[in-house]
Amino acid sequence: MAIQKKCKHCVMMIPKNAKICPYCRKKLGWTLPAKIFLIILGLIAVSAAINSGNNLFKPVISPIRVDYPDAMNLRNAKEALSTGRFDDAEKYLNMINIGSWEWKNEGLALMDQVWEMRKNSPDTIKKEKEAANYVNKLMALQQDKLKASQQVVRFNWEKSGFGTVAILTSITIENTSSETCKDISGIMSFSAASGTVLGLSPFTIYDTISPHSKRTFRNINVGLLPPPVDQVKSATVEVLNCK
Repeated sequence: MAIQKKCKHCVMMIPKNAKICPYCRKKLGWTLPAKIFLIILGLIAVSAAINSGNNLFKPVISPIRVDYPDAMNLRNAKEALSTGRFDDAEKYLNMINIGSWEWKNEGLALMDQVWEMRKNSPDTIKKEKEAANYVNKLMALQQDKLKASQQVVRFNWEKSGFGTVAILTSITIENTSSETCKDISGIMSFSAASGTVLGLSPFTIYDTISPHSKRTFRNINVGLLPPPVDQVKSATVEVLNCK
């Protein structure tokens, strides 16, 4: 005798494997409320398993290397430095987000190395020499122009303060340029009877000289005489600078 079951709709006896009742023609599967109940029950079970630390229900998340661009920039900086491309090395190092460096000490050390190698590179040394020569030429031209434009016409001096202080009792300076000269800086050189220079004393006259004119200044305190003061016998005066 075949195994039978009751239809849950019409309660007639039908074959156990029947999916549709041959009498009431209704489906014999799970009802919608039953399916919803099972789904809710399954979700509750999954949630409970996750909260209890069951690794079977935990998703596996692969770590994402958010610092990958930083690693590439560091590698590029090393390659640039190894070939002497200091500008490129600095560019790549400056592109790295310092807050996310895994190689912070290495990166900072590399930056110090870039600066040191740049400072000692033949190209940098050459540029520094060229710059120094250029500045020296400019200063020489300025001095030549100054000497040609402002000249000491005459001066008189004396020892004061018990023979220890030099005083320019009068000094006449000519300004041959087309611009007003102000804050005249000069230097006074003191020599012994043999002509040996014993010392130099700078001075500044905070006044002006009009273009193409002469002007005399009086009682300029140049400062202490160089030792031995008793052997200072002569002096010369030269204008060094004028704004």
